[in-house]
Amino acid sequence: MENALAALGGNAQLLNTVVQMVLDQSNVDMAAIRSDVAANRAVALAASSHRLKGSLGAIAAEPAHQACSALNTLARIGAADSYAIGLASLEEELGRLLPCLQTWLAHNKN
Repeated sequence: MENALAALGGNAQLLNTVVQMVLDQSNVDMAAIRSDVAANRAVALAASSHRLKGSLGAIAAEPAHQACSALNTLARIGAADSYAIGLASLEEELGRLLPCLQTWLAHNKN
């Protein structure tokens, strides 16, 4: 979280707001991503993964950002046979990240 805090000029209140937004939006984006993967919708998957990638980048969540970026690339090139692997990697990274974000908020609410 230090990198995210530094990227936001040390503004912990702003980081709290952004983290809450990421938590809220990640549920929406992951539902869309899962649906897009299941239906092999490359254009929709590129859009849904791009949204989540931006959110993850905003909080400097590098492993999850990289996994989301990889899935976004797969969607953009239409590599449908690899979507499930990309999704599994993203879900694994989010499984590590989201509890950390929730803990951050619990300990840093103003």
